[in-house]
Amino acid sequence: MHFDWASKTKTGRSNPYMHINSFAFGHMVGKSYTLSLKASTPGRHPAVYRYSFDVSSPPRTGKCIIYPKEGTAFLTKFTIQCTGFEVKNGPLTYKVMAYSNPTETMNTTSLKSSVFGTAVYIGYQQKTPPSFLPPGLPSKNYALVIYVQVYDADGVFSEVTFQATVYDPGRDRPSDDVLYELNNLVRGQGGPMSAFLKIKDYFSVGLYMYMVASALNNIEASPLNVDFKIDLREILLNMSVGIPLTGKQIISQMVSCICQITREVNEIRKESQILAVQTLKEATEALKRHRPKDLKSEEAEDLGNGIFIGLSNVLRASVLNQQNININGVKEAIHVTEVLADLVLEGKVPGEHETNMEAKDWSLHLWKNEKRDVSRAFSLKKQCQNCFYPQLSQVSDSELSADAAVSTVYYIFEKDPFPWLANASDIHTAVIGFKMVGAKSNGDLVGISPRRADVIMVREEKKSDSFNLTIGPDRELDKTTGGFNIEVEQTSKDIFIQILCELNVTFDVFIHLGFNVSHPPIASYTAFSDKPPVAHETYSTITDCAIPTPYILCLPHSLLKSAFKGRKRNTWNISVVIKTDPIVRQQTSKVVRIVVFTADCLNLDSLQNQWKEGACNLGPQTSWAKIHCTCELKEPSAITSRHLPNDLETQFWTGKFVLYPNPLDINKVLLAEFDTNPITLLTVFSIFAGYIFCATWAMIKDKADLRRKNKILVLPDNDPYQKVCYLVTMYTGSRLGSGTTADIFLELIGQNGVSDVHHMKHPQYPTFSRASIDTFLLTTKYDLGHILSIHVWHNTSGSSPNWYLSRVKVFNVQTKQSWLFLCRNWFGLGKADGKIERSFASRNLKSSLNKMDYFLISLARDLEESHIWLSVFSEVATGSFTRVQRVSCCLVIMLTTLLFNIMFFSGEEEKEIISVKQRYLKSIYIGFVSALFSIPVQLTITVLFKYSQDKPAAQNANESGPRADFPSLAETHMGTWLDPQTSNVKAQAVHFQESNASNNNVPDDTFSNSDLDQMAVHPELLFFFKRPQFSWWWRYVSWVLVFLISGVSASFIILYGLTYGYTTSMEWFIASMTSFFESVLLLQTLKMGLISAMSTITLKYCENINWISTEQYQQMKLVQFSMDDKEKRRMHNEFIRVRRTKGYTPLTEDELIVLRKTVRAQHLAFVFVKDIICHLIFSSCILAVAYSIEPTTTFYYNKAIYNKFSPGLSKVNKLEHIYMWMSNVFVPLIHNDYEPTYLSESWSKIIGLPRMRQVRAKNTKKACFPSHSFVNKYVISKSHCRHNYNTDEEDQSDYLGSWTNPANQSVPNHSSSFQGFTYQSDIDQWEYKSYGVFNAYGPGGYSFYFFPREQRPNTTLRLDDLQRNNWLDDRTWAVIFELTTFNPDVNLYCSITVMFETTDMGVVNASLSVHSYKLSIFRYVTNSQRIVYGIIVYILVFYLADEFHMLRQERIGYLKTATNLNNFAIKTICMFFILLIALKFKLAYTLLEFHLLNPEEFVPFHVVSQIDQLYRMVTGVLAFLLVLKPYRYFRFLYKMRLAEKTMSAAFPGFIYLTMVAALLFATYVSFGYLIFGEYEWNYNTLNHSLQTVVSYCFYGLKRTATVTTDRWLGMFFRGSFMLVMPCVFINLWRVLLMYTYISMKQPVYEQHSDEAEAINFVVLKIQHMWRSITYQPSSASETDVVNTVIFGKPVITDEQQQGLKTKHVNGKKMVYLSI
Repeated sequence: MHFDWASKTKTGRSNPYMHINSFAFGHMVGKSYTLSLKASTPGRHPAVYRYSFDVSSPPRTGKCIIYPKEGTAFLTKFTIQCTGFEVKNGPLTYKVMAYSNPTETMNTTSLKSSVFGTAVYIGYQQKTPPSFLPPGLPSKNYALVIYVQVYDADGVFSEVTFQATVYDPGRDRPSDDVLYELNNLVRGQGGPMSAFLKIKDYFSVGLYMYMVASALNNIEASPLNVDFKIDLREILLNMSVGIPLTGKQIISQMVSCICQITREVNEIRKESQILAVQTLKEATEALKRHRPKDLKSEEAEDLGNGIFIGLSNVLRASVLNQQNININGVKEAIHVTEVLADLVLEGKVPGEHETNMEAKDWSLHLWKNEKRDVSRAFSLKKQCQNCFYPQLSQVSDSELSADAAVSTVYYIFEKDPFPWLANASDIHTAVIGFKMVGAKSNGDLVGISPRRADVIMVREEKKSDSFNLTIGPDRELDKTTGGFNIEVEQTSKDIFIQILCELNVTFDVFIHLGFNVSHPPIASYTAFSDKPPVAHETYSTITDCAIPTPYILCLPHSLLKSAFKGRKRNTWNISVVIKTDPIVRQQTSKVVRIVVFTADCLNLDSLQNQWKEGACNLGPQTSWAKIHCTCELKEPSAITSRHLPNDLETQFWTGKFVLYPNPLDINKVLLAEFDTNPITLLTVFSIFAGYIFCATWAMIKDKADLRRKNKILVLPDNDPYQKVCYLVTMYTGSRLGSGTTADIFLELIGQNGVSDVHHMKHPQYPTFSRASIDTFLLTTKYDLGHILSIHVWHNTSGSSPNWYLSRVKVFNVQTKQSWLFLCRNWFGLGKADGKIERSFASRNLKSSLNKMDYFLISLARDLEESHIWLSVFSEVATGSFTRVQRVSCCLVIMLTTLLFNIMFFSGEEEKEIISVKQRYLKSIYIGFVSALFSIPVQLTITVLFKYSQDKPAAQNANESGPRADFPSLAETHMGTWLDPQTSNVKAQAVHFQESNASNNNVPDDTFSNSDLDQMAVHPELLFFFKRPQFSWWWRYVSWVLVFLISGVSASFIILYGLTYGYTTSMEWFIASMTSFFESVLLLQTLKMGLISAMSTITLKYCENINWISTEQYQQMKLVQFSMDDKEKRRMHNEFIRVRRTKGYTPLTEDELIVLRKTVRAQHLAFVFVKDIICHLIFSSCILAVAYSIEPTTTFYYNKAIYNKFSPGLSKVNKLEHIYMWMSNVFVPLIHNDYEPTYLSESWSKIIGLPRMRQVRAKNTKKACFPSHSFVNKYVISKSHCRHNYNTDEEDQSDYLGSWTNPANQSVPNHSSSFQGFTYQSDIDQWEYKSYGVFNAYGPGGYSFYFFPREQRPNTTLRLDDLQRNNWLDDRTWAVIFELTTFNPDVNLYCSITVMFETTDMGVVNASLSVHSYKLSIFRYVTNSQRIVYGIIVYILVFYLADEFHMLRQERIGYLKTATNLNNFAIKTICMFFILLIALKFKLAYTLLEFHLLNPEEFVPFHVVSQIDQLYRMVTGVLAFLLVLKPYRYFRFLYKMRLAEKTMSAAFPGFIYLTMVAALLFATYVSFGYLIFGEYEWNYNTLNHSLQTVVSYCFYGLKRTATVTTDRWLGMFFRGSFMLVMPCVFINLWRVLLMYTYISMKQPVYEQHSDEAEAINFVVLKIQHMWRSITYQPSSASETDVVNTVIFGKPVITDEQQQGLKTKHVNGKKMVYLSI
């Protein structure tokens, strides 16, 4: 039978020894087998030995539960019950094991599954008696892993694993109490452990010891309890010594206890260490005694696992205290390890895989090989860090035969285990030890010393050993140069210099004596990256270096000795200079690192001796990271005995490594200074120039702000005889375009009456700009009482009439009452609902406020006033923080940010070489951090400017001087109506209230009412609400800080920046721009947005937003007019007349309709032009990508490939013909004797391997007819029909060379393994379909690979084998040939599929599919292509957003427009188009990568071929829709709209005619198929019949097939069709279309399309602009031509227009009909 010897054995089947792995017979249970051994020698008969054995099945796995699932150690008893385990052989034995620390399990490579812990129960009961469990691991939430092994009578077991939660007893208790209880448990006379010892229940004693040790490990050590814990561990170890190790279970218990007790190595005394080693030694010797009896190999390795853990703990504890090392403990631990190694090696056979035991800082490796195979076995170990390669002499050790078994014990100590020996401080590598023992034929053991041994030891702590060397352009030569200096002594040994460079460059190295590098060097080398360095011949004193390794130079002792000859000093400086071709543009320390060191090998032949030098030499693999020692060892005299003699010691090796510290970089002497780069200088100058410009502009704006700010504008249309005054404050919104140029009108509606209409405008001051706050004083005849609402409108005049009104406050000057109006609406025909006239009801302070309104108001106010950058350009700078001060703060922020950036660039250490893109990303990160660092400077300057008081002298001068151009509100005649107490109120008054309790005044800008309430309740909060106040002189300090910080920053920026190269300067500039945009757009904006958003969490009221307070009104200046009595009377009469005119009334609905039409036309024109431009750009990009496939080139290439594979395909109609086609066409094509892997007579390279696969039916019998059918009973009694691909099962089994020989083994997944009888399902992650004439086949099949690199006869022989073995038979469904070629001349891949399908009649149908396409990887596409892809994605995102917005607005009406459906189709298909492009890029990358990694494999490029075909179809549909879309833009033409209406009106008639035509077509198709289909090719299928009938419509009787079987019936058929279809129906369609067009052309007044109105508006604008430029009068003829083209007729004036009209007669609106 077949058995996988390679994977299920460790030795194979051809060696004199055999080791079968565990679980090798896991799939062969329940049967008996015979192992046959055949031994033969030349010239003699072979001997055969047979060994029979049974493979027992393990117990059927059940399940185990534990109750309770969680508890506490020593307090909770647990019960485990197992059910469902069944076995045929004998009773079941249950073994329960627990392990509380699975994270520290040692790794033993030879064990498939290793379970090591303490045994809780061993017995025959399914339900264990209640027992304690050790605590779980605290880091795993006290999870305890429990293993249950269920054995049968033969020792075969099944295993289940589960977890329980066992808490530590000291989790919630003081550690002293827990230690006290543990002590009583161990020492107490009445405790359970004493009771178990008395009755000699050592199994339970071991369990309790393990539990106590686990609890001790979970108690955190402290100075108060550490001694107690140490004593308790020592007691446990003393107790373990007294337990006799008689059985395997007791040994396992004691070993697991020792591992737990010694886990905390800092709590083990010397005495305890000796006790632990003694117990482990006894356990090892006990196991050796059990070895010949009942100890299996796996049990020995499993228990050895635990012993090694304990020895590792003891070893670490022995060397933990460097001042008090337990030397005996170390020696005893190593000695016990040797005994343990002998125990494990007894169960191994030569040739078996090695056994590796790994613990913390220590590992043990065990081999057993025949003597002749020792060197080869070790040489195969390539993937190792600390390696050992011995070479045995075949002549020596004559007592051992070539096939003698040689055991090798190999130790690796990551840390020095012998720190008491000399040279320990210089040991920086691993310590390696070995011992080799050979077994003679009589069983005696002989110690072996290899003739030569190569040992490689890895160093630790390598990161900080290298020195970053600064390299850069040389001062004189066109070279990259660097150098350093070291101090050496005369007695120095060979010094090694290693160059670490990530680039593959060649260095010239020059060694100079002293610091003067201009003198001739004492030695020079050429250091290569791929071969050892070469010393120049002129320096004969240089001897060969001991390390022939790339980039490692040797300064031999002979060279140093000759250089120091005649010098009195014991030390001297050596300068090392390296030069290479230019590789960097500026000084950098990232490219090259240097390590200077001396190395030596140390040997220790006995633990009683010291480390020795000189026994080994440095090997070629020595470097700064590892030491390679080559040792020529002396062969000791052979000592023969039954046991290994005591004086045969283990050999230990290590490496001595001395690093030369702190080499001196001499780059200042060697490297050239960089030319000054003007980028930073120009940047600083540009900033100062911009500051001067902005400061000048800010000064002008500040002066303008002084004239506009804090002004009350008295309306010019106030009646001079009206004495009741109202202050109206109107807040224009901050949204884009919120300001207006229209005339605003206001009307107050009060409880007692209505005010006059007022025009809110002042001739001297601009009003209603964006974010402006305008206060007007208007008068009324009498007190209006409570203001109910306001009526606001505008007249849409000016270039920007749209206006967004945020809110309004009305204040009665006499009664001091105020009313609030929250508007939050647009006034504009093209905005929102299109209204320009609105009324708003009044609100009070306690009226609730919409959270979004509050958020937007708060955010806008913060951005306008507090944003340091944006507030510079606000309409009016509020407060005392002027624009010049804000610009100065921006200057400080900008320069300090640049300074921080340049400090980062100057101070950072270059640690690695990064790409240009990564450097730019790093620059962005530095800019981000620098912006954060500049925040404190910004806050300091801003606070000082903002909260510094004005100078008192300046204020007094302002109060008394001539600068007070306007009186304040309190100083005018209306001031007498104000309460003098309230007019003098100060800012710190917090209890100001107005007379009307229901309409409380709005708080001032310092406090809100809510703030005041909080301060009254919580006085401690006053600090957070109180604005800081600084003296007047702090403002001058602020200016000093501005100029001081700016000057210092600019100086340092220029000084540092002049030394930068261009690349570094650009990186700094990118970082600076990042900081700028972060400060402008992110930090301040995001901060204000977050603060405003957080403030909206609670409910907000009108009082919470900013309103102008009464105090602020009193401080504002009143801009008023002075006039005499005569002028007052004239103005009074004039105002009465003006208010009766149309200008003071809102626009009528008719006027609004006309204006709305104009606005709508303007909007449509904008959208129309925007859509045309976007469509042109988008279509151009899509078509550019689409036409890049070059269909013409692919056509000719497809045709050329088709012509190569198509010969002979038409002659293939049998399965045997396939072999002929392969031999005559396919094989000669793929085997090119002159250019292998190219198609013959072409330059098309075959990519990967061609593949042939067969899809076949499963070998089952299938009857043609049911058993009870008439045919089966009376016509044919037995029938076997051919299988159908779609319904019958496919064969997927593997065979061996023939369809009659099934394979029972798995076949390697390699191309050479598929010889036609092995089923291959698919290839990695790619799946595709192969489409034939009849079916579509998956990627699976019985594969056969062709190898174009081989000779043609090889392929011919393999194909002959297939033919001889009847590879093609009656169960074959399809044979598919697949390959892919690449032609570099046209950059085209071509996927070729030749398919042979068998039909139900047994005929083979051949088809050939050829598809060419281009493949490219995204990272290699040109920048122009990336830009095109980016534009497509960007515009598509814009389109999708616009389409979703339209869909949300129109909802179901969206689907009623053909244009919308076309747009939706374009967006959807374009997303699929982009997805296919991304998929092609991904497939190209993965397939080409797969080909590069596996050049001798079949690469399924057919996947991307099918994707490309789909991509081309999608591209065609998308291009069709994109070309069709401009139809919408031509709808502005009247004829185009007329044609559209004609088609729409004729559509129902077309439907009816088409239905009749379809019935007639179906009639003729059915007639032709049924009558002529049996004999005529043109009618043999319904598809052919349909094609033939349709061709009659296009070609008539020309170029159409004639009926040859029945001419008269054929003539009737064709003649009747020609009479009915072309002559009747086509003419009917034509007449219907012409009649509809004529009827639609009648003069009917239509609603013009949006496109027509948009184009008409654009044309009128262009004509107006042209006339303005050329000064030409308008021409009626030109207008008529345009209107005729767009509207189909000239524009009719209002006088000529018939229909309903309106007219105002005597002030009344009249409607009349004009005919």
